[in-house]
This record gives sequence, C-alpha cells and structure tokens, in this order.
Amino acid sequence: YQRRVHGEAKSMECQELFRSLEVPEGAPPQLREMLALAELALCEREGWREETRTGTQLVERKAGFGGMNSKATRATNDWPGIQPEDFWPFIQDSSRRNEWSTSFRTEEVIEEVAPGVRFVRHSMNAPWPISNRDFSLLSFVCQHPSGAKVCVQKSYHHPRIPEQSSFVRGTMNILAWIVVPLPSASGSRAFCVSQVDLNGSVPQFITNEVGKMAENAAAKIVKAMRRA
Repeated sequence: YQRRVHGEAKSMECQELFRSLEVPEGAPPQLREMLALAELALCEREGWREETRTGTQLVERKAGFGGMNSKATRATNDWPGIQPEDFWPFIQDSSRRNEWSTSFRTEEVIEEVAPGVRFVRHSMNAPWPISNRDFSLLSFVCQHPSGAKVCVQKSYHHPRIPEQSSFVRGTMNILAWIVVPLPSASGSRAFCVSQVDLNGSVPQFITNEVGKMAENAAAKIVKAMRRA
C-alpha cells in the first residue's frame, strides 16, 4: 500500500509539471503530441510492472506502450546532494554524453525551430553483430520555473535528415528526462523513460540491453560527474 501511494505521489509530481509547461511560440504541432506522450509514459500507473526497487531507485517496464512491440522502461532515483543543474550538462550537452553513455555516437542539430525546440540527427554505436543506428528526432529542452529540468525526444521525419546507407534508421518512440529539486534543495529526483526500436534484425539480448537504457542512465551520469 505504501509503495502504491508513494508511486502515485511521484506520478502527480510529474503530471503537474508537464501540465504547467509552456510550449514556445513557433514550435511545430508535433511538440504537443510528444509532450503528451512523455507525460503518459512518466505518469500513468496502469500496465506498468515493477522490475526492481533498490533504496530510492524504482525501475518499471511496460510491454506494448504506445502501440510498439518494444518494451518501455522508466526509472526514478533520488540523489541527495546533487542539484538538477549538476545533472544537466551530462543530459543536455551532446559533447558530454559519451562520458556516461558508451552507445552515444553523435548528435547534430539540423534545424532550430523555436527556443529549446530543434530537429536533430542522433546516431548510436550498436554492439556487434548489428549495424550502427541513427534517428531523426524532435528534441525539446527547457527549465521549468520550479527549477526542474526537462528534456524530451521522439522520432519524427525531417526532410533534411534522410536515411544513410551506413546506418539503419531506428525509431525512438519516447525518451524523456525530468530532473526536479528535492525539498529544501537537498538534492535531485531524476525521472527517465525510454522506448526504442532498433528496427532490422536484432538479437534478443541486444534488444534487452537497449531496453535497460533508462534503468542505469542516472547512476552512470553520477559516476561520470564524480570522475569529472
């Protein structure tokens, strides 16, 4: 019962934040759709199965989220003593992404359409024996008035991000980060959800590993932060 109540409280925290976000003027119509999906992925309770709970970390999975075959994974961690602005360079700045993500390859801004809203080409190193993947993404980054940091990405077609012969085009149904300050500025709470389909012929063990991206991301960022 206590776990359910605690989970519902965190869901409400996310929901309130999403519903008070302001969509920048000039943003494409896909942005509202993307934010609605991110809110659903982070806030809904139905159909999500608890995978692990260790200390303040909760990991959940859901099959068939968004009508896709791949599983969605979301994780919540509390990090005392680490502020949202400490996390943020490792999430927002693509030049620092490879400090904690071995799969990250490149992220190129193709078009900036509104403040914090851009289309990007993202590529990743895929493990042997499959080809590297790339993605055509809409990306939104902002700071909420509460001090929370928000980063959301989703696959959308862009005419200036064509498929390339050296990559297989993957589908990112949703990737969302919300990093909020804990009460009394005592640290951060990091919410992350991801659902990625690598497409093509992919061994099951690789699919499973990619599905765990959200599970370990925050801990990897904290390790990179402490090395820096």
